[in-house]
Amino acid sequence: MTADARMTLALVVERRDVDSPWQDHAWRPLAVVPGGVELAPWRELRRGEGWAQFHAGNMTLELHKG
Repeated sequence: MTADARMTLALVVERRDVDSPWQDHAWRPLAVVPGGVELAPWRELRRGEGWAQFHAGNMTLELHKG
C-alpha cells in the first residue's frame, strides 16, 4: 500500500522530575514541528529546574485513503 500524502514531523518531548518511589522522572510528548528540523536526535533544546525538553527525532507521517 502506498501513501497518498507524506509529511515530515519533528517530535519534541519533555522529561520532568517526579516525586515517586518508583521512578525519577516522567516523559511526555510536548509538540510536533511540521517539516522536521535539522538537529541530531535527543538534542536538548531547553532546561529548567526539574525539567528538560528534547528534540526526539524526525518521523514521516503517511496518510492513506480509507
